[in-house]
Amino acid sequence: MRRAITCWDNYWGLKYFSFHDFLPKNLFNVYNFASFEDAFDYLVKDLELSGEDILMPGFYCEDTANNFQKNLKTHFCKIDQENFDIDYDDFLRKIKVLKPKVVMIYNFFGKRSILYDEKEWLKYINKDTVLISDMAHGFLFNQKSDFITDKHFYIDSNRKCTQFMISHLLAPAHYKFNTKYISSLNYYKVRTRLLFSLKNLWLILANKLRSHKFLTLSVKFFMKHNGLIGNNKIPTKAFFVDDFLFRHLDVNKINSHKGKIFAKYTEEFAKYNISQIRLFKIRKKDFETMNFFPIRIKTEFVKKLMAYFYEESIVIDKLWDLTAIRNLDKKIVQFGEEIIVLPCTSFVHPADVEFICKHLNIFFKNNIC
Repeated sequence: MRRAITCWDNYWGLKYFSFHDFLPKNLFNVYNFASFEDAFDYLVKDLELSGEDILMPGFYCEDTANNFQKNLKTHFCKIDQENFDIDYDDFLRKIKVLKPKVVMIYNFFGKRSILYDEKEWLKYINKDTVLISDMAHGFLFNQKSDFITDKHFYIDSNRKCTQFMISHLLAPAHYKFNTKYISSLNYYKVRTRLLFSLKNLWLILANKLRSHKFLTLSVKFFMKHNGLIGNNKIPTKAFFVDDFLFRHLDVNKINSHKGKIFAKYTEEFAKYNISQIRLFKIRKKDFETMNFFPIRIKTEFVKKLMAYFYEESIVIDKLWDLTAIRNLDKKIVQFGEEIIVLPCTSFVHPADVEFICKHLNIFFKNNIC
């Protein structure tokens, strides 16, 4: 059996740690939550956003979007399917008409959104409009955090790009966090952290011992953790140990590894030129910020392709459930393809990328549609 690799488990070993704290205290006005949803729910409570309109991309994590709909009125804008960012013209039209209280700035796959550079839309929002930059698929402190207005916040989700269950809520300097809405310890916090730790343990054992059984257990615990995270009524603070260890990651080494792996995928796909796979236009300068390598394939191939690679101890997956996303807003979401994410984690070596691309080529040669 090959070493186990999954697209979601971003475990970074000792060589990716440093004695240096890359996030010095007092440099940012930041609070550490257990998950993205916990941080978002805190903002809804503290800024009294319940019942307000939120404008967000029409392609989004269905679980998170459903969580938003519990407290907010969700509105969706179209997606530029080539560059995979918001469709700026459609976004501009919606901003002018809707005047939403909340605008979600999504950084797809970890790359920087067009909304930081195109500034015309800012003329059409109100002074009290809350901007939230969703950095769920990348390191928040990897990029320049520009506060576009004095009501602009950033939220990341480091359980998706590291082995630490921590989400940072980065706020403007003047903002004061209100801890009366935050729980420091509860059953939800302990249970989700335990499931997350077990998921990581099984993955490490699967990789080191080349065990398909442990790989299956890792996926099982990942699904349990994913189903529970963000479902607590009270926004919950992250564990101190997650914060401490996260601060001592060697981010430059991690970025360098991801950049090399992403570049290798690009090189291999150029060599094979698989007609059934469509690639996104990703700028070279964004390679190091990408959490995985995204491809687009027709829906009918997905289950068979995932099963094919699982037999090789490689877990690839859909970014999100396309059917569930269509149900959010059928007029906006008109994708006819699924987005599949390929791993760029520390367990992935250039030889693994060669193996993955070679077998993608073999799979599609044998499954011509």
